[in-house]
Formats: sequence, C-alpha cells, structure tokens
Amino acid sequence: MDILSKLILESFLLGIGIFGNLTGLVVFSRKRLKNFPPRKMFFALAVVDSSFLAFTVISNFIFYENISLRASFQAACKIYNYTGYFLSPISSWLLVFISFHRFISIAFQNPTLLNKPMLQIIVIMVIVVYNLILYSPILFFSGLANSTKRNSTACDYHDPNSYLLITIIELINAVVLPFILMLVLSLLLIRTIVKSKLKIIRMKNRSDKNKLRKSIKFAVSSIFSNIFFLTLNLPSAITNIIDIINVKVDLRSVREYLFCVYLFSFCVNFYILFCFNSVFRNEVFIMFGLRKIQYRVQ
Repeated sequence: MDILSKLILESFLLGIGIFGNLTGLVVFSRKRLKNFPPRKMFFALAVVDSSFLAFTVISNFIFYENISLRASFQAACKIYNYTGYFLSPISSWLLVFISFHRFISIAFQNPTLLNKPMLQIIVIMVIVVYNLILYSPILFFSGLANSTKRNSTACDYHDPNSYLLITIIELINAVVLPFILMLVLSLLLIRTIVKSKLKIIRMKNRSDKNKLRKSIKFAVSSIFSNIFFLTLNLPSAITNIIDIINVKVDLRSVREYLFCVYLFSFCVNFYILFCFNSVFRNEVFIMFGLRKIQYRVQ
C-alpha cells in the first residue's frame, strides 16, 4: 500500500469513527437516556474507542510529519508504548460485559442489579485498572533503543524477550480471552433469544411483550458487535501468532491493510447500535433535529 492510499483509507476510518463515537458520547449524556441499559458501559465504550482513535491520529501525525517526539526522552517513549497497548483491550472487555448484561437481562428479564449505574461504574473501573496494571511492565521494558528497523533512536524494547512477553500478554488478554467469552455469550444469547420469542407468544401482558422485544433487539446488536469484533481482530491476531512462533513468513506488505481492518473495530459500534436499537436511533434523530416525536424510554 502506497503512502497516499494508506493516508486516505486511515483518514476515512478515523473520520467515521470519531464522528460516530463522539455522537454516541453526546447521545448517552442526554437525560432522556438515563434509563437506557447499560448506558454507562456504552458511554465508556465510546470514550475508549474515541481515545484510541485520537491516539492513532496523533501517531499518524508524528509519523507523516517526521516528528521525533517519541525519541526525545525516555518518559515520552514509555508512555507512548504503554498507551498504545492498554487502551485497545479495554474496548473488548467492555463488549464482553455488555454481552453478559444482555444475556442476564433476557434470561432473567429483570437484571436490576446490573442496571444500577454505580455497579456499572465499578465494573468499568475494574476493567481499566486491570489493564493498566497488566501492561505496566511496558514502562520498564520499553524505551529508547537502537533499532535496525526504524531510526537509531526509536521507541523499542530493550531485548527480544521483553517484546515477546508483551506480545503474548497482548494476544491472550486482548484477543484469546475476549474471543472465547464473546463466542460463548453470543451462542447463549442466540439460544436465549429463540426461547424468548416462544415465550412472547404465550405472554398476555402487552407491556411485558414490548419490554422483552426491546431486550431481544438490544441483544441482536450485541451479537453483531461481537461478530464484527471477532472478524476485524482475527487477521491481526493470526499475524501476532505467526510472529510468536517465528514462522518465516514476510507479512510486512499486508500489515498496513490489517491495521486498517483492526482500526475499523473501534469505529463500528455506534453504527451497529444505530441500526439495531430503536431507542438509540430515535434519540440520534431527535438530537440532529430530524425527528420531533418525543420517544419515551421504558
């Protein structure tokens, strides 16, 4: 991929991603969605995805402008590497919890505990702190180092073993575990949705029927988020595995394409929710002045 094509593609992805995530932030901040479950989790997801995209914009600016800020001093180099690693897994773990929330809400129909904002805030804090601690070795193992691949004073790892350790941690925490949990929860959600549709037929209370239908639509959006995450992250995960087992395959020519695919996973959650959740979609229309009907969140 030539530099111009790479710049155009990445700029397009960053544009739609930042627009979607920032729109989601505004929508989830509105009082009308105060009872939207799990509102706090989606707000945090939009913050994390926006932060990762902003980090990518800064990285691209540094690269294309040939700015040597990363190599100016040790602290900047360590923080740069650290930020790039710990941000992305937070998004995947938030998606796992959202899927879990959807499964509980449909299976038991009244997840009052999981809907409590304070509990959601606690879960978000646990996920963030967990990743901050997990990737803290980067602050010790990375820094300014001579490298034949980049500039002589590039941000790199002091030895191959430390890079291998971080790569394995990243693979397990950001890919393998979320992959497994998302697959399991998606299958459970599909099974629960099928049972719930049969349950709707037997329900007599109209309000209960509508509530369960909304939960099912919400669960469908969660399943699609999981599918997109798995599909968009799998190519990068395979290349990481190839690197770890030292297979003599030159993937440099495809890594730039794979990064764009990976980047798209931080752009797509807003659009999935917009397509499959009528409450969120109506609020977006109202916010942009495209609909004046007052939509009441149950």
